[in-house]
Amino acid sequence: MIGLGAKYLTAAGFGRYRITAASLGSNLMFGSLWLNYAAQQAIMDAFGVDGPAVIAATNEYLNGIAASDKAKATALAALINEDPMMVCSLGLSVEGVTMPERSLKGDGTAYINTLYNPNDQTIVESKIRYSGWHNHYDKQFGVDKGGASIYIYSQINSNGGVIRYVFGPNSTTYGKEVNANDGQFHTIRLKRASVVYDGTIYTFASCADFTMTAPMFIYGCNNQNSNVQQSSSYVVYFRMYEGDVAKREMLPMRLGKAWSADKVSTGVAQAKDTLGMIDLVTGIFYPNAASSGAFTMEGEPTP
Repeated sequence: MIGLGAKYLTAAGFGRYRITAASLGSNLMFGSLWLNYAAQQAIMDAFGVDGPAVIAATNEYLNGIAASDKAKATALAALINEDPMMVCSLGLSVEGVTMPERSLKGDGTAYINTLYNPNDQTIVESKIRYSGWHNHYDKQFGVDKGGASIYIYSQINSNGGVIRYVFGPNSTTYGKEVNANDGQFHTIRLKRASVVYDGTIYTFASCADFTMTAPMFIYGCNNQNSNVQQSSSYVVYFRMYEGDVAKREMLPMRLGKAWSADKVSTGVAQAKDTLGMIDLVTGIFYPNAASSGAFTMEGEPTP
């Protein structure tokens, strides 16, 4: 990237030479304090002529976080340096560039255990693309309290035409007709007595106070740690809050190096290129918790 005061240029003159793609010989001139050389090169390779603008927007995004929480910005920059295509998960606004939307796709077997037991104050937020009906219990995320018949889940029914949201007993269900194979991502904010679906608020019956005795799963519903009801949906992000306190902020990630067991949710060391989700709150990596199946990464730019 070529700097001119506070501005970034995609081209400039150098004597009788024209410098483009932010390069001069073998020396890239990005001027970034956040992204290392390899990450910047990967972004340039993936985005081509739009690479400098994406790098500039990433720096601006990280600077904005650092203004109030430098440690958080530093930790996020380290993750981007390991997995440069994570820039597709940040919701960056890049002038003149339509950013791809990266998602992690399930295969109907793989799932993620968030290791977090929600309660009646939990708020679940996600951006999901439904892949249609997989089996009788095609739940994109969920947990079942068991004998008390309390649930938190999102489910496509058997004909792929109705999405159901439940927060409490099944009597609190909200259902909406959908085209599960519309190829679009949908945003969800589910909490006690309401769901916000693509910006529209829908309400349903409230429920008594409760605390789950099992953790929330993604790409499935945790039925008391058994009978996991998996989904093959695409997930852009998954978040859980208690009031204003973030408990999980999870994004798709491809490990750029091997991770030791103490940094992995399953307690098992993971190899380079493993796919899963990274929790920005704890810095823990969440791989497939199932004994089989695998995730795929979708929506990355093609060089």
